[in-house]
Amino acid sequence: MNFSLRLLSLLLFWLVHACVRYYAESNYLVDAVLLGLVLLMLTRPVLAQHNVINEARAHAWKIVQDYGNTPLARFTLFEDKLYFFNSGGSMVSYVLKGRVAITLGDPIGPSADLCSCIVDFKEFCGKNHWLPVFYQVLPDHLTAYNLAGFDAICIGHDAIVDLATFTLAGSGSKNIRNSFHKMVRLGYKAQVCDPPHPPSLMKELLQVSDEWLSTRGGFEIGFSLGQLDEEYLNTCPIILVRDEEGRAEALANVIFQFQTNEAIIDLMRCRPDSRNGRMDYLFVSVLQWAKERGLATFNLGFSPFSGVGEDSNSTSLERALRRVHEYTNRFLDFRGLHFFKGKFNPIWSPRYVVYPGFASIPLVALGIMRAYKVDQLIRRYLFPRR
Repeated sequence: MNFSLRLLSLLLFWLVHACVRYYAESNYLVDAVLLGLVLLMLTRPVLAQHNVINEARAHAWKIVQDYGNTPLARFTLFEDKLYFFNSGGSMVSYVLKGRVAITLGDPIGPSADLCSCIVDFKEFCGKNHWLPVFYQVLPDHLTAYNLAGFDAICIGHDAIVDLATFTLAGSGSKNIRNSFHKMVRLGYKAQVCDPPHPPSLMKELLQVSDEWLSTRGGFEIGFSLGQLDEEYLNTCPIILVRDEEGRAEALANVIFQFQTNEAIIDLMRCRPDSRNGRMDYLFVSVLQWAKERGLATFNLGFSPFSGVGEDSNSTSLERALRRVHEYTNRFLDFRGLHFFKGKFNPIWSPRYVVYPGFASIPLVALGIMRAYKVDQLIRRYLFPRR
């Protein structure tokens, strides 16, 4: 009996010793497995959300290709956007800033579904306790927004050049004609590059962009503006202005509209130390190129606050917006941008912000400022780094 107990004790001791030894030798593997499981559980929601966003963007691409007919259509597909789809086949592209859901332009989809999509998005925002705001909408659809219970205010104009009548001849084009011919005499040349773009060109673009950004806070703005991203730029033509030595001095990329015979400039960048007149030369060159390609119109982009609160019939809100313009012009030089685009004799087409009532204006204004990172620009202006 005693022998049996001793034998059993020895077997139990050996078994415990073997288990302890096995764990000691394999604890690194066990720890690694446990750590992997923990990381998998933490990243699963992120990976799932990433896949959902990618699927939504692919769906949005299809809708934009079929129905996109404004200059903002391509910008609704940038990675900072979220998407709302309704049952009628339309979509809304928006960013969320605090409690404010700011769309980029009107809903995109079948024209007969516009009113329904506006109402559906408003209800969607209400369920999430968000304020719906439609930014840079066309004047064509203001009645639909009004019927849905929204108010609207003009916030500026797009500058649209009719290429059929664009010319450097005549007294109205004297300034840009003189500037253009001066750059030609100095040996400047314009180069239009179709995608895909080689790494050497992307390197040049990055050099010009870095110098330009260094004078403007050093960061990209986004929202209704593109960024110098290689994947994005490889989807569109790029025009470069080179000096007499072949050095890239200025650049712009051109986006074609999906359903209209129009193009638009997105990025416009130049070296801070380059000669005056290089941007006049760039714009004339790109307009001539677009005209040769048979395009009907060319959109020079949005001119914020232009024409707002200037006449005697302006509302108190429009006059207040004018004062905001005068203040922010110290940081963003909107007047200079408007004057520059005006040299090309464009047709000025109004753009509006549609918002849910007067009481929402402070939050709406703050949300739009955050979408454009204006708050960051002001902080850097008031508290520059030393």
